[in-house]
Amino acid sequence: MEKEKIALEAAVNVGRVTLVPVVRIRLGSARSKSGFSVSAHKEPVGVVVLSPQARKAFQISGAEMPLDELAAEVAGLKQMLEEV
Repeated sequence: MEKEKIALEAAVNVGRVTLVPVVRIRLGSARSKSGFSVSAHKEPVGVVVLSPQARKAFQISGAEMPLDELAAEVAGLKQMLEEV
């Protein structure tokens, strides 16, 4: 069984700019004749940049991604955007 989700990490404030790391978390488990195994993997997906001038999201490659699509996929991002 494998589960995957996109999540936010703790925000970092640099002056008036807030950087929010976005990560993919994968959890897996399997049963075999010899026992049971569990695996976990976390990798960076991108970053959300919030400032008084702009709100943008970038993939780890540096390409910009639609912030509204990311907010629909990531729990808590829409609320964070409303609060900032």
